[in-house]
Amino acid sequence: MGLRAESSDYSGDLASQPTRGKAGLSLLLRYWGVEWGSRRFVIYVDDQQLATIDNTGKWNQSQFFHVEYPIPDAMVAKKSFIRVKFKGLPGGSAGPGYDIRLLEHGVGPNLLPE
Repeated sequence: MGLRAESSDYSGDLASQPTRGKAGLSLLLRYWGVEWGSRRFVIYVDDQQLATIDNTGKWNQSQFFHVEYPIPDAMVAKKSFIRVKFKGLPGGSAGPGYDIRLLEHGVGPNLLPE
């Protein structure tokens, strides 16, 4: 799912990368290392909170970073796809999403620059 959104809230189905009822999945997000403004937001999987994120001034480097967020098995059990939602916190924004992928735990990079 290649999301590139500029609003504080956005969502999308990961139907192109089906869960196939598998356990041990992670959400891999690609962030740009220099973003302006408050980048505080919550990630939801099917309306269940996965993580609260504050990327404000986190890297300050002009390159992409990948971060892997493990998804609890209960959030994906018996589902063929999931909906991922990003919701800005008060005064914050999710900012742009450059790439979002569903991975099996440990398969992808974890906080590595591209």
